[in-house]
Amino acid sequence: MKEEGRTAALPADPGGAEKSPAEECRTTPSGRAIRLRRKVCYTATLIVLLLFVAEFALRCFATERPWVKNHNWISGSGHTVAGPKFWPSTTYTISTDEYTVHFRTNARGYRAAEESIASPSAYRIAFVGDSYTDALQVEYDDTFCAGVQSYLRRAFASKDLRTENYGVSGTGLFAYWHRILHDVLDSEPPNALVLCINPGNDFTDFCPDDGFAADGTPLRDYFTAATLRNHVNTWAVQHSALALYVYRKYKIYRASKPLQSTEGNGRTEPWWTRAEMAESVLGTRKVRNALSLVRAIVAECRQRDVQCAILILGNTSYATDGSQSPITEIFRKAGIQCPILDVCHHMDSSAKQYAFPMDGHLNREGHRFVTSHAAPFLAGKLDFSPLCPQPPFP
Repeated sequence: MKEEGRTAALPADPGGAEKSPAEECRTTPSGRAIRLRRKVCYTATLIVLLLFVAEFALRCFATERPWVKNHNWISGSGHTVAGPKFWPSTTYTISTDEYTVHFRTNARGYRAAEESIASPSAYRIAFVGDSYTDALQVEYDDTFCAGVQSYLRRAFASKDLRTENYGVSGTGLFAYWHRILHDVLDSEPPNALVLCINPGNDFTDFCPDDGFAADGTPLRDYFTAATLRNHVNTWAVQHSALALYVYRKYKIYRASKPLQSTEGNGRTEPWWTRAEMAESVLGTRKVRNALSLVRAIVAECRQRDVQCAILILGNTSYATDGSQSPITEIFRKAGIQCPILDVCHHMDSSAKQYAFPMDGHLNREGHRFVTSHAAPFLAGKLDFSPLCPQPPFP
């Protein structure tokens, strides 16, 4: 009986034996799908974990370069037909090992002053430039824009005067031109416009050939409003250290190296530091486009009855024996007629004390230095008769 029971328990067909769950998962179509889903789940979990680890590591250790963080989760790119700028009416924080600064933007997407003047009849001076102008490395009250305002208010004994900061980091003369056309001079032009040029950036920055007409004059329309892709990219780099790292590694820098002249001792100098060096590069495309943009800005201000002056800013000195600034001489030869102050030309060998050692932008002392030269210069060159009929200086 035991033998019969044992025989009856055996399967009649060995090929029909029941498969284990593991074997079924390997051989059947449904089992293979389950395995695939598990692999995808495990891989996705591992990737997310690695991303969190990378984000944590970059937030903790990669602080040598500035990171502009947006405190508003509903935001994006402020890019318009006026070119690149910040998201309007938003609070940001920029931080490095050398400084941490909180700043906010106005309704147009530019750095806003701590103080707002309601008077519509205020005498307004617009400063247009790059990162040396928006000066995100210091508090707003420490910038040269605020310093010039304080000086002029004291000089003319009037609070009905304000300076406006139209600086945007990472931009150059081509962006300045469109910013001036579509934002600064658009609906309510200021009384005066101060073009702040950083030669190390503005003479070598993005100047697309298709942004100029056949006669070399810059087109009046080039930029477009931000796309969904722009909004997503901007949101990512302002909220994620990892996204910022990837963006910086793979960003395509359109500007080429500055034109330089090499002396016999092997030392190289930018062409704008000496007028005789500039003669050899005035016909090159980049220099020609840069000068064309400056001429167009000055002419547009004159046409709109807006006073125009130029400040040359930077963190390096190329002071000579007290002769005229080389950039001023180059501009004169190019037919650019407006008051020009080359602040770099007034710096001495101790210019490094005016900039952050790692970041390279002007520190508080640097902005005081710029104010000490720019404020008296503008007080003497601009017409303040709408504000004060009688000149305050003897």
